[in-house]
Amino acid sequence: MKTKITLCFIALLCIIGGGLIAYAQTLPLYTEKDAPSKLSTKLQQLPREKRFSEWNSQLRHFETPHKRLSDLGRGLLAAGLGFASIIGFFHFYKRNSWQKKKGVIFTIWIAIWGIKIPLTWWYYIVRLKRFDFPVWGDSIAIPIFQETFVWIIGAVISSILLILFSIRYQLPSSPILHKPDSILEWLRVTFLSLWFILTLFCIYPSVLDGDEGMAFSSLLFAAILFLFMTSNKVNKTSKSKV
Repeated sequence: MKTKITLCFIALLCIIGGGLIAYAQTLPLYTEKDAPSKLSTKLQQLPREKRFSEWNSQLRHFETPHKRLSDLGRGLLAAGLGFASIIGFFHFYKRNSWQKKKGVIFTIWIAIWGIKIPLTWWYYIVRLKRFDFPVWGDSIAIPIFQETFVWIIGAVISSILLILFSIRYQLPSSPILHKPDSILEWLRVTFLSLWFILTLFCIYPSVLDGDEGMAFSSLLFAAILFLFMTSNKVNKTSKSKV
């Protein structure tokens, strides 16, 4: 029953997302077709800081609902694919012993960070094509490479943290929360829980902004963090027998 409800929810997200994208394509980007070029010329002589602030505020007056609907639609689609991936992940996790190995989970964790890189390119290319940036603005290559560097560093640091938190813990056969039995375990679970909650908080603004990479990856990151939150401590006696 729960699976059917979840699948219906995913289907609803994808249908609404696809519908919003399709409807957005019927709308023009701006009330005046050449509004971005006219505004770029108008503001070109202003000081740099004032130029960019005026661009962002004045461009909104020419925008139709196209951008908001398209962004929301892509965000909902990404969320739907994210939820579908989580269901698939846990489905195979419970049925395959090889997927319960830490090496496999860490590989998936790194792969999710890797997916964010091409989706970052896509995010900025979409905004460049719809003239979100003025012609005298900086190249989109700058934020793309900056964020790519952040994702690489994030992958390394987060992987190290997960490795530290997985020492003397084994992944559960079935992810179920259990009460910690020591101060160190409480600290471990508290840190992972805060990390988990912070990841969930990234989903909502990402969906609204149409940031597919952040929306999709945040859902999968949350699923893997939950897996580590429910890990079982390996006691010395059982470990020695193995």
